[in-house]
Amino acid sequence: MYNNVYLSVVLAVYNNEQHVKVAIESVLNQTYPYFELIIVNDGSTDRSGDIIKNFSDERIKYIEKKNTGLADSLNIGIKASKYSWIVRMDGDDICLPDRFKYLVQRISDDIDVIGSNAIFFKNSKRLFISNMPLSHQQILDALHKGKTGFIHPTVMIRKSLLEKVEGYDINFKKGQDLNLWIRCIKISKGYVNIESPLLYYRVYEKQKSSEYERIVNDYITKCIFLLSRVKPLNEKEYNELRSLVINIIPFKISIYLSKFRYMPLLNYLTKIWDHLRIGNGSIKNVTEKFLCNFPSSHTEH
Repeated sequence: MYNNVYLSVVLAVYNNEQHVKVAIESVLNQTYPYFELIIVNDGSTDRSGDIIKNFSDERIKYIEKKNTGLADSLNIGIKASKYSWIVRMDGDDICLPDRFKYLVQRISDDIDVIGSNAIFFKNSKRLFISNMPLSHQQILDALHKGKTGFIHPTVMIRKSLLEKVEGYDINFKKGQDLNLWIRCIKISKGYVNIESPLLYYRVYEKQKSSEYERIVNDYITKCIFLLSRVKPLNEKEYNELRSLVINIIPFKISIYLSKFRYMPLLNYLTKIWDHLRIGNGSIKNVTEKFLCNFPSSHTEH
């Protein structure tokens, strides 16, 4: 039934000159041939653009823009797409040859987002295979606990769903995917992950600055979940919510513990705190304060 579904692959690139050639080749060499490849160059300052331009495949649509971040790049790629399913791809990851074939085989009328497991690797060394939740309910349970539920570059998303929620929230420089899944919950027909790994996911050393942003956006996303928010926050709303979050005690404790995340003595304690803070009543207090200033921001269906 779905054998000839055309896909729009959106590949966001930022300073990926070392890996983007292999990433693009892994898309173009898919055993499933019905797709377009939209490459959005997010203002790269290295040779990424030159490498991309060396490809002459007619399936490629190339977009250059100034550096505005991943979320904005994805929104631009989605807007430029022609087909009803959007396949995510990053400029430093690698598709397995049958990735698109297995994604298409999993399409059904009651599913809006299809992800998969991935093979995590670093410097050409295979590290491990992920173990993501598979069923819709298992994915929802993960999201309710503050976990992502999907490995972002593995997913294929129904374009109509992305249009209903107005795409990615460009205020989020980290955690755009978790924010998106939370906003989609109220209107999505179904989530699913394919058990087989369909992507090689490149791993880098964690940076303290990115860890800070991850925790900020993790708290903000929990607030958005309580708000039943569907559309992205505007800049004023985001800044207000961020200001409220960074002043609550659980956030400050989380930031403090994150500094010791990789010390064996405190690693276990940090994981316990990550679990407990999800249901903390302070999140509810933050959303209530936010609604005092933005009462119309509660539900948007």
